[in-house]
Amino acid sequence: MFLWCVIIAPVLFFFLVVQYSAITFPFWDHCEFILDFAKLHDHTFRINDLWAAHNHSRPLTLTTIVLLNGLVTDWDIRSEYVYLLSSVIAGFAIQAYCIKKIAGRFNLTCLASTAALSVISFSPAGHNNHWWSFMIQLDLAHALIAFALVCICMGLRSWQHNVIAALACWAAAYTISNGLVAFAVAIVIVQLVQPSFLRLTWLALFWSLNLVLILVIYLPGLAETGPAITDPRSFAEFCLAYLGSPLVSMIAFPYHNMFDVPRAPTHWNEVVGALLLATACLTFVAKVKRKRSAEFTKPELLFVAFSLFAVGSAALTAWGRSQTADVGAVNANASRYTIFSSYLLYAFIYVALDSRVRFAQKSVPRAKGWAGVLTIAVGGAVFLLAAARTYTRSIGIYSEAHRFNNTLAVGFLHYRPEELRFAYPNAERLKLMVAELRRLRIGPYRYSPPYNLTIMDEVAENRLQDKFGVNGIKEDATLGTILFANPPSQFALSVSGNIRKISFDFGILDGALRTAPPTHAVTFAVLATNRAGVRIQLWKRTLDPLTQAGDRGIQHATVALDSPGGSEVIFETTAVTNPLNCWAYWRNIKILPRS
Repeated sequence: MFLWCVIIAPVLFFFLVVQYSAITFPFWDHCEFILDFAKLHDHTFRINDLWAAHNHSRPLTLTTIVLLNGLVTDWDIRSEYVYLLSSVIAGFAIQAYCIKKIAGRFNLTCLASTAALSVISFSPAGHNNHWWSFMIQLDLAHALIAFALVCICMGLRSWQHNVIAALACWAAAYTISNGLVAFAVAIVIVQLVQPSFLRLTWLALFWSLNLVLILVIYLPGLAETGPAITDPRSFAEFCLAYLGSPLVSMIAFPYHNMFDVPRAPTHWNEVVGALLLATACLTFVAKVKRKRSAEFTKPELLFVAFSLFAVGSAALTAWGRSQTADVGAVNANASRYTIFSSYLLYAFIYVALDSRVRFAQKSVPRAKGWAGVLTIAVGGAVFLLAAARTYTRSIGIYSEAHRFNNTLAVGFLHYRPEELRFAYPNAERLKLMVAELRRLRIGPYRYSPPYNLTIMDEVAENRLQDKFGVNGIKEDATLGTILFANPPSQFALSVSGNIRKISFDFGILDGALRTAPPTHAVTFAVLATNRAGVRIQLWKRTLDPLTQAGDRGIQHATVALDSPGGSEVIFETTAVTNPLNCWAYWRNIKILPRS
């Protein structure tokens, strides 16, 4: 009963913290999908945009899921967590099923192995893969890679198993580039069960052809490639820290906030990573020597496959990340990487399971048997206590993610740039993205009125200048909703390349003529910011209703955007002489998109 609770508790913890901490607004890399949705809406999306390069990979699978799901749900990001939860749980379920098949039944060995698997699979050491739906990229790849490796090892010489595994590897590689490592691992595994490792078999040839084919298709034109390795020491330190991170983070949770990449020395991670790697190598050598009299068992193949994948992922990630200026091996502490570095821990679960099954089949003295059981029990208890402490300490990280999501909500729903500065690193580009979200009425604005009816609100919220602090949206008994703009004032509207013209009403309230002193002349102007960030005046008109009867009442204008590549349009009012009682206003602002 206790072991069943240990198995289920991490799953429930994972499910609850995802519900609580999930980021449900566009954030960082996730914002890039806004441009893809705009292309789909404007019929400019190309099929090769699906596998366009992003951060050393071609996330075809992720892009397809996000776009198709977004079209169905108007990009309700909450729905993406269905795929995230399913991917992580599927990765666990695949391996749990594998453990059950090896153990044969739900005995103590099976439950203990599954409990260890559960604690590691849902560990908050990988919290970045929990609260951000963009991490479907890693979570789904994990499920596909785990399935492929299990399929190969459990199927051994079966062509059917290997073909299915190859399809999973292709899908994984086109989710994140770590999937490429699985092809190389497959070649080693199918050769390992042959009488001669160096003699190429048909299955090895099959996997080799798959590897060559995907490299030929995948690598050319990849936007980002790894830098030349100029510092082998940094490369080795990164790999060892990468491999040691899951276990060290389980014992001593090092993260202080949701974005934290602990910059403390990585020596402990490196030492633990080196010990794990050395133990894996020694275990493999022992298994190779034993193979002279017997073939590799399925758990042993799983041990080799998962170990090799962990080491290959460490090397691949180090190739792209270990040379980063002023960071180096510290990058290996990133919580998102633990999803693949944990494969080395999974490997030890399989080899321990195999050893226990073999031990149970042998006749050993009772005292020696009890000594082994006691050692495992004490070690397991220490591990569970450390894990329980880590799970508890991580609650603060998930709470911070919850608060951060509230900040993004305020920023998007009320369009407050100060709240959105953490959503995307380029503020000008973010303005364009928000404008596209409003135009398409997706994501945070899926329940908004049509875009033209919300432009006044967007302009009013993006206030650049308001000397007297009195301007903003107001309701007038005669004019209805107006944007009061007593000079000097400036309001900005983010635009995209699809907008060609802007139409609007403007004027000076009639009541300003009856004030003391009465209103003075006001100059209304529309400016645009071009690609170089230079403001260009597109239109200007001065109204003097006190002396010119034709300048009274509602005026109307339509302005063509001469620079459609610009990022924003600015509505400006200035007083010709005295700004006192110059009750200027804008009204009925509309955009006219590209026909």
